[in-house]
Amino acid sequence: MTRSQCAVFLVATLVLAGCASEQEPQGEAPESSSASHTLSPEGCESGAKSTTMEQSEPVSVELGNLSFATVSPLVSRFEDALRVVVEVTNSGQESEVVELRGVDLGWASPPPEPDRRWYSQLFDLNATTQTIAAGQTGTFAWHLDMDGDLEQRGEFPLFSPTFASAGETVALTIEIVSGEVYGDPRALGLSLDGVVEGVVVDEQGDPQSNVEVDALLFSFKERLGSTKTNESGEFALCVPSAESYQERLGNRPSGYDLSTFLRVRTPNGGYGFSAVSPPRGSSEKTTITVSTPNEVDMSLVGETRFTTNHGFFWVFPLAEGFVTTEAQHPPELRKPGSVVAFTSVGQASWSVETGDECWGFDVSSTGLVAAGCHDGTVTVWNSEGQQLWQRKTQKSEAMYARLVMFSNDGTKLVAGPLDDDVELLDATSGRTLWGYSARPDDVEPRPEILRNAVFTDDDSRIIVGYAGGFLTSLDSRTGAPEWAGGFIGEFPLVMDVDDEGNVYAVGKGREAISLSPTGEVRWRRTVYEHVSTAGINALVDGKFISHTVSGSVYALDANTGEYLWWRKIGQGDVVEGYVETGGHNALDIDPVSGLIAHTETLDARDGGGSMVTLMTPDGAVVASEYFPDLRESDGEEVGHAQRGGMAVSFNGRGHLAAVFGDGMVRVFRIS
Repeated sequence: MTRSQCAVFLVATLVLAGCASEQEPQGEAPESSSASHTLSPEGCESGAKSTTMEQSEPVSVELGNLSFATVSPLVSRFEDALRVVVEVTNSGQESEVVELRGVDLGWASPPPEPDRRWYSQLFDLNATTQTIAAGQTGTFAWHLDMDGDLEQRGEFPLFSPTFASAGETVALTIEIVSGEVYGDPRALGLSLDGVVEGVVVDEQGDPQSNVEVDALLFSFKERLGSTKTNESGEFALCVPSAESYQERLGNRPSGYDLSTFLRVRTPNGGYGFSAVSPPRGSSEKTTITVSTPNEVDMSLVGETRFTTNHGFFWVFPLAEGFVTTEAQHPPELRKPGSVVAFTSVGQASWSVETGDECWGFDVSSTGLVAAGCHDGTVTVWNSEGQQLWQRKTQKSEAMYARLVMFSNDGTKLVAGPLDDDVELLDATSGRTLWGYSARPDDVEPRPEILRNAVFTDDDSRIIVGYAGGFLTSLDSRTGAPEWAGGFIGEFPLVMDVDDEGNVYAVGKGREAISLSPTGEVRWRRTVYEHVSTAGINALVDGKFISHTVSGSVYALDANTGEYLWWRKIGQGDVVEGYVETGGHNALDIDPVSGLIAHTETLDARDGGGSMVTLMTPDGAVVASEYFPDLRESDGEEVGHAQRGGMAVSFNGRGHLAAVFGDGMVRVFRIS
């Protein structure tokens, strides 16, 4: 084993000089020990330093009194998606307005092989026009998702933002640098120069002996190793300090949490979690409380496969049964879809055809069903499937009605984009009460301006989210804007509001954010994995619970944004390996029991198909069922975004519905 491995896994008093330097195979954790845990900073690597990754010269340009400066982002095991930051300093005596005119992604040299392609998505993380006060520094930041061969050196694109101020423009050319190591995390040159001293207890505070404690690096991406608790429930580990991480990165900032994350999983389904970041050459104490769940039965009571063009996308409860609609990603297939209601044993009760797929879908507290479809129509039916009204945008055929959302009392429906970006409609008649557009039609028109919305508990305000990644609060009586802000990188995918009016949202740029009722940022956090592409988050007992497209469910403290727990879900519940969800509203909370339902679409390396999993609000798994994708079983090639489970929904009466990309609906009884 390496010296780093020896420092982590020997949990008696350590003598590093006696450790061998040979590398163990990747993914094989050395044996743990449950000896008496007495580590000291000197027993770890307090004198060692991390090896700094390849560095490049800082980039800076001048424009009048403005100085623009940045460093090259780095593709490495630390972050497979990049944070690019440009700092703008105003050395003048007056404020300056700075506008981002655009960003080009070019190539120093094109990839040498046709199959070595890159796919990138760029997300703004703040306003594209800013006023920089005299003597102050402002920040322009982006999140750059990149998929490709990370081990190819010298084949990375160039990032070139262009800025304008006082009628003049200036551009920076920023080289994206590849990391020299993308492999075993235990060979990344990190110094294990901090100590974690901990104890594992149950919910009554009793120590838990001989349980395994895993140490996870890179925001849960890799398992560093593990140890076991002694008879008193104690353990000790050598882990990297925050200084060690930053030393490895050199002059580059990281957008991610550089803590080491500890998790405990017990044979009876218990789960515990802690985030630690001891100072270099020092120790940090932590207590991990393991929650042990009660037994839960999840029994399949009925299933039906429907013939669809798209597969199912959303599902919500009705007074009797559930209702679902067709859609898929990517959209724009221009094929008919359908809205299908089914019983609590999975049998069809009614269905109606739609002219196109419908990404917008909601059910009111009074049982009305609304769909916003890609042919520009918004339609409302009653709970028996009888159409009450239909509206169609008078703008171009390219204008999708991407969103519909009922007010909490069921009397209003926010929809759009229609003739305006956002329209508030009478739910029973379709009459327009008011319309609001964030910008004139001739300014960067987009067909999918409105992407999400949520009403406050008293229905007095509507928080709307736009494709540009910003949020706006509107007065629900008049449509007048109250505030705008909260840039989270591309469109806000899922949103919620608590009973105090605080707003919670996650965005496609891997950002989670909370805003006050007046729009001030309370906290923001970069989530390591790409957040799920639409759907439901949950606020439960001070926890903000969400999920990612790579099969993880996580809880943040609703007041601070700190991680309370994170759990990768899949066959074996492993961190190693790749698991992806179908996304959408593949997460729901039972309003009665508080249980979390989640769907995970498994990669072919994990057997394909998908799983439906039940968890407690503390992250303990209580039930899980695997289902194959029937199209894959038939030999049909299915895109990853439309495989497996797409949506889940509790009805609050002991039933859970799950709908799938292959046209299956399944209903479970939970007891």
